[in-house]
Amino acid sequence: DKYFGLRSIVLSRIDLRKEAIKKEAEAIIADIAKNDPKSIVRAAALTLLGNYDNPGSKEILTKAVYDSSYTVAGSALEGLEKLDPGKSISLAKTIASQKTKGKLSISLVKVLIKSGTESDFDAIADAYNSMPLSQEKFELINPFCNLLGKISSSEKLRKGVDIVVKFRDGIPEQYGVSPVINNFLKGVIAKKEAVKGTSENKADLQEQIDYIKKKIGEERKGF
Repeated sequence: DKYFGLRSIVLSRIDLRKEAIKKEAEAIIADIAKNDPKSIVRAAALTLLGNYDNPGSKEILTKAVYDSSYTVAGSALEGLEKLDPGKSISLAKTIASQKTKGKLSISLVKVLIKSGTESDFDAIADAYNSMPLSQEKFELINPFCNLLGKISSSEKLRKGVDIVVKFRDGIPEQYGVSPVINNFLKGVIAKKEAVKGTSENKADLQEQIDYIKKKIGEERKGF
């Protein structure tokens, strides 16, 4: 269709769970991902390409990660994560050291949180912390806290908890999200408690647990 909005909507409605449709649509989606003049349409097509286990799709997605459009680059990175997590995390680490915004910033955090390790934590935490107050940032709180549950370094754990608390305290009380975020932090405590019994670093784990409990119980300021 000549109208880019309709092209974008149609892409979002394609049901790739149906194999006949998936097969029929692949070549069209790949062409749109590479050649559509509108970035929002290319981004929608790139998101779909992550559902195709095709070397050609990997090549298209990898190239699109460097697109000048943050929306296109972010969609490509998330699509690539489905096909080649190792490649996507490698690219995400490289891009995280550069200035990003919009969809690409959100996609970076998603990929890094999902596939990153403790050695990647500082990049992950900094990327998450730099995200503006938004629904997207709230939706990433739980995965971020799940990552905190796996962090062994007390210094990194404190850094991550402080970022979560900063975000929690930046949301007006009337929205009622503080209990939700505190429950995510309690989940981190539960993970630490679960490993403490068999760990050689019981003192460090207890220090981490105590720190989280203190931050959960801190009085909010400014509202």
